[in-house]
Amino acid sequence: MTGHIWFCFLLFLTGYCDCSLTGTISSFPINLENNPYCRICPNHTMCRFPLDTDGIRCINLQHADLDDKDIETILHWHNTYRNTVASGKEIRGNPGPQRPAKFMMEVMWDDELALIARRWVVQCNLLEKDQCRDVGK
Repeated sequence: MTGHIWFCFLLFLTGYCDCSLTGTISSFPINLENNPYCRICPNHTMCRFPLDTDGIRCINLQHADLDDKDIETILHWHNTYRNTVASGKEIRGNPGPQRPAKFMMEVMWDDELALIARRWVVQCNLLEKDQCRDVGK
């Protein structure tokens, strides 16, 4: 199962797969004047793509869900590597080894950021970078 999680996570990051959150309902207003993300910036991912639909460039997009265990696994391995870097035990790099970090915080899951990332991924814009993914927090 872990191999599937990492494979899906990598596909999610590269835009080949839509790994959405189980149980997450995206109900954002279609009226862009009332869309809070459009007030953050007009090029925001959630403003440009207010509907939770596959983009026109998508061909045979495969949907897969990340459940709580998948999210826990992703965070565990990310923070395990983070701890290696933060403690100064990472020897790779240019120049290496890496110096210890004083205040490197652990990564925590954020459903809103995950939803914005998901919205971008389902557009299948593999060569385009999202221009705005800020949140109001």
